[in-house]
Amino acid sequence: MPKEQLYPVNPDRTKPWNDLPELPISPALYRDVDIYEQLGRAKEALALLAGRSIAIPNPGMLINSITLQEAKVSSAIENVFTTDDDLYRAVSDSKKDGEAPGPAKEVLRYQEALWEGYHYLEETGAFDRDYFIRLYQIIQESGDGIRPPFARTFIRMGGTGPNAGKPAYTPPRGG
Repeated sequence: MPKEQLYPVNPDRTKPWNDLPELPISPALYRDVDIYEQLGRAKEALALLAGRSIAIPNPGMLINSITLQEAKVSSAIENVFTTDDDLYRAVSDSKKDGEAPGPAKEVLRYQEALWEGYHYLEETGAFDRDYFIRLYQIIQESGDGIRPPFARTFIRMGGTGPNAGKPAYTPPRGG
């Protein structure tokens, strides 16, 4: 007996998927023993961090370091690579001159978008259209809105194997 499909999947990764399903997703996708076990581990780790953060003179430094590392990893998905040394140097230099060089500049924009998203959610509590447009504008340093219908964007598979460079996902177009 075939398993019920809880969430539709785009059958053709080379075509934009403008028929994304509405949120929220089916609870059956996240009410799962494995996910609850991971949630328990995450809560435990956060509790340990909260308990130990009292000993840190400036906990903001830890949080900024974590967001910077997240921004670095997220940027790598877009083929933007930098070293930790270059990244921390760029943070220091950007405080002096206001401008970071090369890939580090892009990573710092990702970090800025993370913080902007955090503050937006604190204020509004909503993942709405304006939220995503604002984060996109920060990352791209542009005033663009939703991707126009004629834009051709693909998220491609990385690596060197036989599928390298093939589309893994084609995001929706304009609307």
